[in-house]
Amino acid sequence: MQLLIIKEPGSIDRVFDLFGEDVLIGRSRGCDLRLANVSVSREHARLRWESGNYILENNGSHNGIYVNGKRVETQELGTGDEIRLGKYELVYIHERVPRVLQSADIDAMPRWHQVTIGTADDSTYRLSEAMMERMIASSRLMEFGTLVLEGAENQRWTPGERTLVMGRGAEVPVSGRWIGKHVAELLWNGRSHVLRRTSRIVKVQINGEPYKGATMLEHGDLIAVGKVGFRYVVSG
Repeated sequence: MQLLIIKEPGSIDRVFDLFGEDVLIGRSRGCDLRLANVSVSREHARLRWESGNYILENNGSHNGIYVNGKRVETQELGTGDEIRLGKYELVYIHERVPRVLQSADIDAMPRWHQVTIGTADDSTYRLSEAMMERMIASSRLMEFGTLVLEGAENQRWTPGERTLVMGRGAEVPVSGRWIGKHVAELLWNGRSHVLRRTSRIVKVQINGEPYKGATMLEHGDLIAVGKVGFRYVVSG
């Protein structure tokens, strides 16, 4: 897991996923990570991928870049580093989630769209092959990701971008002792479907492992909410 949590004043926190590729950051439409505010230069900074780590570099911006409150021109990033670009604060995470963020449902946070197609002069912005593959994969998950009740193939739910509530009398009914009206939910975070436990009492397991917060689902995952079993499949 490598990602940036983007904090923008007046907005909810969002996630920009990193995939071991160089990332150009700025307010220009041609940037991989577009931060469209005048406090950010057109091509403000660059994340350079090198030997399994990211190095942040200033790209000649007037306002500069700051890491953990110190202005730098170049800096190898470590998990938990706080980056300031104009009015935006970005928190870099690499595998280990910092203690101050361990209570956050990072998997459930909405994703910051990685690219904008089109530039200021209406010319076409060419997506890399890897970016295109990820966009197609996410589109397929959103369209075909389905929750199936174990032992009853005809009971299935394909939420798309909607949030499915799971519980007693909910859209996805779950019965049993201590089951309330809202014990878990299936939601779309812009990249994957996420299962999030919302009850402190009812146990949620994925492939036999207990989960207390949220986790992104993959094709074939076996889900247990209380004693009721489901499978997540990508049916298309």
